[in-house]
Amino acid sequence: MSSDGQLKPSRYNFFVDLPSGRKLAFNGSTAALAEIDEETLPRFLRLLESYGKTESQADVELLDQMKYARFLCPANHDEVSELQVRDKQQRQTKSTFFLTIAPTLACNFRCDYCFQNSSVTVMDERVADALIAFSEERLAGSERFMITWFGGEPTLCLDTVVGLQKRLAEMSERFGVKELTSTIITNGYMLNAGMAQRLKEVGIDEAQITLDGPREIHDRRRMMSGGRGTFDRILANVEESCRIMRIIVRINVDSENSSAPLEVVDILQQRGLLEHVNIYFAPVNPSKGVCADVSGRCLSTEAFAHLQVELYRELVRRGVYRIEYPQVAPGGYCGAGNDHSFVVAPNGLLFKCWEELSLSPDDAIGDVFSASRSERQQRNLDRYRNFDAFSRSGCRECAILPLCLGGCPNAATNGSNEERGFCSPWKYNLGEMLTLRYKCNTHEEVRG
Repeated sequence: MSSDGQLKPSRYNFFVDLPSGRKLAFNGSTAALAEIDEETLPRFLRLLESYGKTESQADVELLDQMKYARFLCPANHDEVSELQVRDKQQRQTKSTFFLTIAPTLACNFRCDYCFQNSSVTVMDERVADALIAFSEERLAGSERFMITWFGGEPTLCLDTVVGLQKRLAEMSERFGVKELTSTIITNGYMLNAGMAQRLKEVGIDEAQITLDGPREIHDRRRMMSGGRGTFDRILANVEESCRIMRIIVRINVDSENSSAPLEVVDILQQRGLLEHVNIYFAPVNPSKGVCADVSGRCLSTEAFAHLQVELYRELVRRGVYRIEYPQVAPGGYCGAGNDHSFVVAPNGLLFKCWEELSLSPDDAIGDVFSASRSERQQRNLDRYRNFDAFSRSGCRECAILPLCLGGCPNAATNGSNEERGFCSPWKYNLGEMLTLRYKCNTHEEVRG
């Protein structure tokens, strides 16, 4: 049988050999993952090598699946250009409105790696009204509205959060928005059952809470402003709130606590909480802000990527079958690259990146009160708008480009490497993480 049109293997194919003789096939442009058994593998490889030339009806059926998953694509198709066009469209689309709101920069903690300067400023009614008007202008025509409450510590001004959330939810309904999702990023110290219920009633049904290790490690890193420990109370609040709202337990990792995350997992398991929460490992990153003094203990992206594999491998060994999976990143690595995404400070200033959040107009891209901005603010905005991974040779030729798109635009544009962006951990651990994901799906025993 002849080939089904002119085809070629995708440049974003990635293969992992399994001990059983089978193979995992992953495509970065679609995030499709297939297990190829020993019987099918020779035909699969032959179709790739022959650019889709079929010899039987079974080949035709397999070829259809390979084309659907994009393991084979049209021979005249430029995958990089397609990705570039799709990325530009997603960065400029108004279909999703992303809004991160910091009602205060005040915090009851003094974490040693925090990147923010604390301030007692709380969002007042004037700013709240301007934010509503700002949001109305941008929500019209949007299909999705994604709200994240941030800080500082947002639970310190709960009434502001609840009041604004109600107004934004009402606006969303008035405009016929199809999907509204609301999350709060909190240290968890005040998030007991009562607060969780109040938040859920206004539509905030997910919270991210940080535990950086067992009591002795966590309390050394994430203490109250007076130095008192916080672990026991946060754990008790997780236990109360996880049955009311979705809880993500974030565990920040650096060289100082690299073995601590698994102790947190053990504690959650002993308390019967693992089935009620999600676990998320995150690197502590160096910052130009107030946490710059901890940069010496921060892990490189490659070192974190290898540690991430070890941590998830141990989770699977413990019977916790949850693992991050690579996702296609149209529109950029994060909301900072999206024209319809904003971070709002308590005084109404607008930013692109959480790490730049402050009360200083010189760091902002504008404010919620008017469409005008200073020359400095315009330069701040242009830095994100002009970031283009496709203009950097290291990114353009990278096999994981669809999963990364240049990585963190803040880090990439502040860095000195002009050949590539800020690489994602997937660059260093994709094969191992895919193998672990497969083992999660099949509950196959993890060894080594």
